[in-house]
Amino acid sequence: MSAVRPEPAQVWLSEDKPARFVWRGRRYAVLSVLESPQEEAAQAWRCWRVTASPARGVPGSAFRLCLDLERGNWYLWRDQA
Repeated sequence: MSAVRPEPAQVWLSEDKPARFVWRGRRYAVLSVLESPQEEAAQAWRCWRVTASPARGVPGSAFRLCLDLERGNWYLWRDQA
């Protein structure tokens, strides 16, 4: 079994939640937030589970978007859950 590696993404927020992102050159609109980060003091990453779609009428897929707080970079995983 191969390990799944995160990929860089550009993320735009609305009301402190992901609203849209670009991944592999394609823009996605966040349809819903399934999980938000827990407010804990010593976190290095803040992660959201979202459903997102690249276009109207296209069913959403699940993604995990994580912000590396130390570096300020966003990363994306396709959510297999």
